[in-house]
Amino acid sequence: MAGGKHFQSLRYAALIVAAAAAPVLADQAPKAAAAAPQAGLLAITPGQSDDDDIAVTDENSSTTPGIVVKARPTGWKEKFRGSSASFSSSVGSGTFVADEFADSPYLDTSLSLSLRYKLARKHSLTAGWGLTYELSTPDNAEGRRFTPNNTTLGYGYSYGPLVAKINLSASARIALPTSYESQYNGTIFNLTVGPNLSRSFLKDKLTLALTSRFTKYVPNSPNRGLRNGDPNTGTGKTQTGETPNYASAYCREGANFCSGGSLNANYSFYNSLSLSYSFTEKLSASLSAGVTNIFKYSVPEVNSDPNLPLTGRSDTTEGGLSVSYQLTPRYSLSGGFQSSMPALSDDQTSIRFPIYDFTSPSNNYTSWFASLDAVY
Repeated sequence: MAGGKHFQSLRYAALIVAAAAAPVLADQAPKAAAAAPQAGLLAITPGQSDDDDIAVTDENSSTTPGIVVKARPTGWKEKFRGSSASFSSSVGSGTFVADEFADSPYLDTSLSLSLRYKLARKHSLTAGWGLTYELSTPDNAEGRRFTPNNTTLGYGYSYGPLVAKINLSASARIALPTSYESQYNGTIFNLTVGPNLSRSFLKDKLTLALTSRFTKYVPNSPNRGLRNGDPNTGTGKTQTGETPNYASAYCREGANFCSGGSLNANYSFYNSLSLSYSFTEKLSASLSAGVTNIFKYSVPEVNSDPNLPLTGRSDTTEGGLSVSYQLTPRYSLSGGFQSSMPALSDDQTSIRFPIYDFTSPSNNYTSWFASLDAVY
């Protein structure tokens, strides 16, 4: 499985966990809300904006609508409501392909941590980090198994319902280069901002959500790769005198998606649509699809083919299906598949199916996962 693609898969797994972690208790809500004043509890109704809601949320997901009954905050610990952790394992689709075009099998286990702190009624701070350990034989030049993710610091604002019961929230997030790929790219930081819109139907059992994001990448050079010199000479030149331009990440054999070319990304637009449904009090499912349009730094005209555009672009798609079962109010199990891949086929003549890679399963663009999720 390609390095860059794997980071995106982890980011999407976090989205699925957040969307499915809090099923709606639709049929018990009226009784619970009516009993709340006598029990000294606080009832949160659909559309009400209160950051004390224990449903999992982050800057890339919308709050699961419904009625939640909870104890009133009693101390500083209550400000961390919504913090979560997820332990998961995934297996790449290429693991099941046995022909001369197959990628090597891929199996990993990962841990994702998300911290949430309530500032005020509609304001919150978030922090996130994760890591992955490859269980299969690594297919990279260094034989590396351990892969850290970028560290994210964010701010969220929940506006509440707009017209036609549409809920609005917005977020801003900075990603710090703690992943190997970002360090190889020379990333200083990445800034992401954007809104979330959601609307519930069928007595809050069905939720439709739209997420949009703009990201500005801030590297130390328009070119990808380390620029601190050759480790053999300790200078900014190689032993033969050339300026080094090391690859940003090692791809698995036959895969090119992880490197993306010699130029760094300048900015990108991301849009996704998700649909979630609560079958019972404990069982829910989520389906999502998204596309990212990445615009790279421009090539100097003197070095560019006059028949090609100066600014490069790459489009990727993400999608997946997740089913979640609530074990307790704090713990849940989820499983399904997730995909992250180039938008176009290898020959650039057709658009790939955005949710599952049917055309080239040996590339490990799609993986199957199972996870245990905990919410504070």
